[in-house]
Amino acid sequence: MLLFFLAVLGFSFLQAVGDLAGSFRSAAPGLDKYREIQMRDGDTEAKIAVIKVEGVISRYSFDGTGQNMVTRVRDQFKLAKRDSSVRAVLLQVDSPGGEVMASDEIHDLIEGYTEDTGNPVICSMSGIAASGGYYVAAPCEFIVAHELTLTGSIGVIMQTVNVHGLMEKVGARPFTITSGENKDAMSIFKAPDEIEADGDEKLFDELVQFYFGRFKKIIEDGRGAAQKFNRDKKDRGRPLSADWASLADGRILSGVVAYESGFVDKLGGFDDAVAVAERIIGLTDGGTASLVRYAAPFDLSGLLRFFVKADNPELKVDLGVELPRLDPGRPYYLSPAIYR
Repeated sequence: MLLFFLAVLGFSFLQAVGDLAGSFRSAAPGLDKYREIQMRDGDTEAKIAVIKVEGVISRYSFDGTGQNMVTRVRDQFKLAKRDSSVRAVLLQVDSPGGEVMASDEIHDLIEGYTEDTGNPVICSMSGIAASGGYYVAAPCEFIVAHELTLTGSIGVIMQTVNVHGLMEKVGARPFTITSGENKDAMSIFKAPDEIEADGDEKLFDELVQFYFGRFKKIIEDGRGAAQKFNRDKKDRGRPLSADWASLADGRILSGVVAYESGFVDKLGGFDDAVAVAERIIGLTDGGTASLVRYAAPFDLSGLLRFFVKADNPELKVDLGVELPRLDPGRPYYLSPAIYR
């Protein structure tokens, strides 16, 4: 009887786990999967929502659900938008940058939130907010950086390898059929002199310069709007220096240099950024806002997705501590020394 009971119990457990695992194959979780976490109580009804951009900015999926940095940031802005008590968003950036497209999407989310709600987005830079990390900070109404923050690195990088010499050494010769003369531009199999003769580098340089021009316009528009916003609010923002473009050559800037050049508005830490946000939304005479953040509840999905085959597998597991790779042909707003 005991063995029969244990067998039934075991079967029921396995069936329940199977049903639960099957549910993880569904689409990415909706907003109802997030919960609001109180980081600090305030003495007013106002809330400041803290949204983090951490790590390499990418559209690669974190797990088998299809969630990634862009979708999670989008979800959190939606949550902040639908809560009328949220008076401002504090964007906490600790990122060396990343994909051009992903950086631009997050930038647009920030602009869209401000346009739709009228609420400001204040940026607090952590250890690094470089390249794409600065790109997402640029539309914020006020930027606070620590004096030791690494920022700047304004520029674009596209990288590939050439294996023509290696192929010759091993006696292999590729045959390529294309629909047009530029379809195999910068092919890894082309001889270097062929690449030069075909003008491949010029084609890709034009593309890089296009992305670079967009980056600089994002800075001009964002800092210009921030200057107007801070002037209207009688706050102390920093205008871009006259020679700011000379620093937009890919170099890393310290928080101090960024402040002196007008890339950031204030030197300080997270608490200083909170104080700026409270001042901008009109909390004076010691009034404080509650700080909240949004997080998905912990469940077994984080474990079971490693054992369940997703309908559209997107899971990448890397057990090492390797630096991020640059996909050939993909443009990045990424700071140097952190890629390979």
